Amino acid sequence: MPLQQFAAVCYNLKVYFEGLLAAPSVVNNVACDNVLRRIFPT
Repeated sequence: MPLQQFAAVCYNLKVYFEGLLAAPSVVNNVACDNVLRRIFPT
């Protein structure tokens, strides 16, 4: 997956979690990282 698309997915997830949880951006970034690690295990 191209890096730009990867970043777009992360941003969309961040926006989704913000709308769903109304949580601080730090929490959204952690949740996004966890989801992306499940999709793309290192």
